[in-house]
Parts: sequence; structure tokens; C-alpha cells
Amino acid sequence: MTNSLQTITNRLCYYFLYLCIGLYSPAALIQEHVVAGRVVATRGQVSAVDATGSSRPLNRRAEVRVGDTITTGADAFAQIRMSDDAIIALKESTGFQILAYS
Repeated sequence: MTNSLQTITNRLCYYFLYLCIGLYSPAALIQEHVVAGRVVATRGQVSAVDATGSSRPLNRRAEVRVGDTITTGADAFAQIRMSDDAIIALKESTGFQILAYS
């Protein structure tokens, strides 16, 4: 009986270890800080909320990162030049989320 209890305990420890390794993803941590582009022009209230939930205003030359959600207010717009030279234009009252970028 004691041997089977020890076997179950060992298996639970291994499963917990695998779970911890699976949840810790260095690739996800690196992906959060990848600069996807820069703001070229803005007018009005334009802001970005990152993956942690902190908000920051976006002005010209501000970095836009993977994981950011960019929002524009009423009577606002933004133009973003991505790292591959693509241009994204956002009109008023828009939400745009960058989930992944490569």
C-alpha cells in the first residue's frame, strides 16, 4: 500500500512539473516585447493598452508592440508603419489588436 501511494505521489509531482514547464513559455515572453512598428502620424486621442493592461498615449514615433491594442477616440486617426514598411491607417473610434507579428 505504501509503495502505491509513493508511486501516485511521484506521478503527481511529474505532472505538476510538466504543467509548470508548459505554462512557462519563453517564446510568449519574448513575443510581448517585439516592436511591430512605429506611429507615423496621429490626431486626437490615440492610445495603446499592452498585454499587462497598462495604457499609454501614442504620439508620433511611438513604438507599437506585439500584444498592444490600439484605440482611437472620436475625431481621431493614426497611421502606423510596420517593421516590413506596411502602413496601417486607423480611423476614429477604432480598436486594433496586434496578436502576433512576424
